[in-house]
Formats: sequence, structure tokens, C-alpha cells
Amino acid sequence: MLKRLLVENFKGFPEKTEVTFDQGVTLILGKNGAGKSSILYGVKFALFGNDKKEGVPRPNYDGHKESVAELDFIGKDGAQYQITYSYKPRGRDNRPEFYKYDLATRQYTEISRNELGLEDVFPYDLSLFNSVFFVEEGDLYKFISAKKDVWKRLSEHLSQLLHLDKLDNLYSSLQKTKKAYASKAKELGGELKSLKEEKIEERIETVKKELEQVEASLEELSQIDIASIEYLAKTKAQIEHLEDESTRLGEEVKSLRKQLSGVSLDEVSELISKKENEIMEIESELSRLKGELRSKEKMQHLYEGILELLEHVISKHENTCPTCRQSLSLEQAEESLTQATEEAKEFHQAVRALNERIKSLSESLKQKQDILRKINANYEQLTDTLSRLKDIQSELEKLRSKLAESSDLVSIQEQIETRKNLEIKKYTLASELEELTSRKSRLEELPDLIHYYKVREILLDQLMKATKTVHEQKLKQHLDPIESQLRKLIRRIKDENWDVSFEGSIEPVFRRIGVGDTYLYLDDLSGGEKTLVFLLFRWLLSKQIAGKPFLIMDDAINHLDETNRKLLFTILSEVLHLDSEPNYQLILTSYDSSLESLLSHFHPKVIRI
Repeated sequence: MLKRLLVENFKGFPEKTEVTFDQGVTLILGKNGAGKSSILYGVKFALFGNDKKEGVPRPNYDGHKESVAELDFIGKDGAQYQITYSYKPRGRDNRPEFYKYDLATRQYTEISRNELGLEDVFPYDLSLFNSVFFVEEGDLYKFISAKKDVWKRLSEHLSQLLHLDKLDNLYSSLQKTKKAYASKAKELGGELKSLKEEKIEERIETVKKELEQVEASLEELSQIDIASIEYLAKTKAQIEHLEDESTRLGEEVKSLRKQLSGVSLDEVSELISKKENEIMEIESELSRLKGELRSKEKMQHLYEGILELLEHVISKHENTCPTCRQSLSLEQAEESLTQATEEAKEFHQAVRALNERIKSLSESLKQKQDILRKINANYEQLTDTLSRLKDIQSELEKLRSKLAESSDLVSIQEQIETRKNLEIKKYTLASELEELTSRKSRLEELPDLIHYYKVREILLDQLMKATKTVHEQKLKQHLDPIESQLRKLIRRIKDENWDVSFEGSIEPVFRRIGVGDTYLYLDDLSGGEKTLVFLLFRWLLSKQIAGKPFLIMDDAINHLDETNRKLLFTILSEVLHLDSEPNYQLILTSYDSSLESLLSHFHPKVIRI
């Protein structure tokens, strides 16, 4: 049971604010925004810290100060405990502190978390705090607007509490294994049918007979003359070697012919003769040009000497010809110099042209000589290759003729080929027989395997039924008290002819007694009726889980009009006897002050915010 809450710098409470909770009903009244919900969230803050997953909002009123929540409660063992959670800015040293009240000293003593944990002594299951014990206005909205989601979540929580989720997991595992066994049995059944259709026994006998015949034929061929076989093998090896060599030389001949531009041997001789004549013509022309060059060079040197003499005469103003020693005027000397200069220039150009022509012919001569050498080399190689190819082909003809003329060797060759084919057939038949024998063994073991899987399928089915029965019994055991109280509720809402049952599910199903198959599902109820069912269900569920009712409702009854509010608390009073000695705790908030008078016979503790 919750006893006291103190908060500081939390939500709308900047200063220390303390509230106490009594056994029975505690009503927190206040206008919207006054901080009613903050008190309830302070309980969450003390229990779970700043954990958004548990629905705890940002705690700080002032972000620069520490936020604190202290919660006192009576534990499972009847002792009083206190949990304190401090939230410091930027997350510095945010941790809970746990205390136990010492009756002797009347003080709280800190408990090491290694010694005892909050979950060990808190009177209610913390993992179910939000889903079972804490009802927000949003929970009701989701419940009213949703179809199956709310009941599905409640069913999951109840299954976890009762450890039915383990039975569900076991059932799913058994179902999965059963399906696997059924599938395997079906697969093996198909394999068995297929193998029977193959008539394996008949095929084995047929293959055995064929194999015996092949082995007998091989035995007859095992007496072949070894020497003849060796000679035949040697001759065939020689033939294969010569054939390979012949092929290689043939390719070489093709390559050489291609290099010779594809001409025949006779055409090659003519080509060589033609190239030789072209070389002789070039050499003759070169000889002539070189003679002409020497003559031109002599004349060039002569004119160069005359030019030097004439330049000397002119420079010295002599009047005698340097060559004929006759009288020579200055004008005549200058005229002779001009003429000699022109003629010397012509000889120089002629010498230059002859040199260029000689150089060009020399390069052409070298190219033709290179071509001729290459043709000669290819021609000689082609001749030699053709000669060797002819010899090899001749040798091949002799070996083939010799092989063909020997009837014994031909017979041996045929026998060897026959034996080779028989060996291949023997291997194929032996492999087929091995495969058939394996399939026969498989055919013999399949019935036992199928029986194995079918027996286990039956056993798993029985285990599934037993698991389902245990699940239903445990669920019924806990739902029967809730079903009884919901029955009273629906009869108050509708009339005495209505009944309610869970029928293997946590979602209640309502029906009209004596009117055949007339069913009324939860979706058929009005919003107010749904709220009544939901709140009563959560109240009863908390009682089943905690042993006695405990519920916190944050504006949870605002959906109810005045009539349904009176009905709710009348039912709680009449059906659950809440006005007797209280053995429960109900904490609720509301902005409606009329609730105080409505709850007066519960003697509530009223806290005004």
C-alpha cells in the first residue's frame, strides 16, 4: 500500500510538496492544470526514475536544480520502506536510494541494492504497474475506440503474470514441431510411393544379368597375345607421333607460303631471278653515277682554282691572265670571274644532285638485297620442310599399310576396342546396381521412418491438447471471479436475462438468456457501458494479481456521466462491499468536486490541489 509522496522541483511543484495516501479511497481534486496528474506521475518518478518507456515525463520545474521524489509504502513483508529518486541536470549521479523504516529507532535506514531490491519488497508487480494498476484517461480512450487491441494487450499481461505465456510458447513450439513431423511423414510417404512404382527388385535382377554377361565377355577377351598388343600399341604410337609431326609441318608450310605471298616454288625461282636483275640494274646505274660524280667533282675543283686566281688578279690589279699568261684588262678579268663563278655554281649543284641520287639508289639497293635474302631463306626453309613432310607422309603410308596388311593386328585392335567398351559398360552397370541397392535399402527402411514420425505426431498432438487444457484451466481459475462480478455488472446495466462468459478468451462475451443465439459483444456497448466494464475489469484484475484491489485512476471516470458514475460506485459498494472495513486502495483524480459527495459513504481522504 502507498503511504506518502514528497516531490520537489517536479513538474508544477517547485517547492517541497507532500501528500499522504490512506487505505481505502484517496480523492485528489483540482482544476485542469493544477497538478493532479503530476502527483500520480511523481509516484512513477519515484519508482522508475526518468524512464520514458514507463511513461515518466520530463521532471524538472527548474532545469538548473535537482528534482526529487520520495515514496513511502508498505512492503510485501508488512514493513515500511521508502524509495527516493533524485534527478540532477545533465544526468549527473541520477540514481535511486532505498530505505527501510526501523520501528525501534523510528528512522529510515538505507538498504544496499545488493542486499535487497525494490522489486523484492514492493507490494505490486512493477512490470505490470502501467498495464494493470495505473489507469490513465488515454487508456480509456484507446479502450473505447479500439476493437481487439486492448483485450489483446491485457491478455498478454495476464498470460505473463500467470506464466501462461510459457504455455503459449510451449504450445507454439509443439505445434511447429508437429507440423514439421507431419510434413516429413508426408514427404517420406511420397518417396515410398515413388520407390514402389519404380519396381526396384525387377530392375536389380535385370542389371545383375547384364553385368554377368559383360563380365563373361571380358573373361573371354582376357587371353589376347601380350606381345601383339605391345607391338600394336607401339605402331599406333608411332603413327600418332608422325601424324602430329605431319600436322605441325603442314602448318609450317602454310606459314612459309603466306610469307612468300602464296606463290608456288616455280614462281619463287622467277621472283628471285627478277629481284637479282633489279639489283644488278641498280648496281650498274650506281657505278655510272659514281663515275659521273668523280668527273663533276674534278671540274668543280678546277673552277674553284680559277676563281681564286681571278680574285687575286683583280685584287692586285694585274694585267696578265693567270692561265694563258696573255694580256688581261681589269674589265676582262671581272667578266671572266663572273662567268667562272656561274659555271662553278652549276657544277656544285650537279654534284649535289648526283650525291642525292646515289644515296637514294643505295637505300633502294639495300632494301631489295634484304628482300632477296629473306626470300632465299624462306625458299630454302620451305624446300627443306616440304622434303621432311614428304618423308613423314611416306613413312606413315608404310606403317598404315603394314598395320592394314596384318589381319591378326586388326583383330587384336578390334578386340581391344571391344574390351574398352565392355569395361565402360561394366562400370555403368555396377554404378547403377549400387544405386538400385541403395534405393532398395531406402525402400525397406521408409515404413519404419514414416511410423516413427507419425507416432511422434500423435504424441505431440496429445501434448498440445494437454497444454491447451492446462492453459484453459489456469485462465478459467483466475477469470471465474472476474466473470462472476461482470455478470452482476451487466445485469445491472441491462437486465437479469443477460449473462457473460470469457469462453476461452480474456475478452468477455455477453448473451441474452433464452433468446437463442443473441450475442452482445463489447463493441455493441455504449461508451459509458464500455467504461464501466473496463474500470471494473481492471479493478478485479488488480485484485487477482495483487491479492487485494489496488488501482490508480488519473481522470479515468471523466467519460462517465453522473448516472454511470453513481452506477459504478454503487456496484463497487454493493458487489465488492468497499464501504466495509477497507482492504483495498483506490487513488483517483478529478476536476469534478461532486465526486466528494458521491464517494461520501466510502469515507475518502480528499486532497485539494
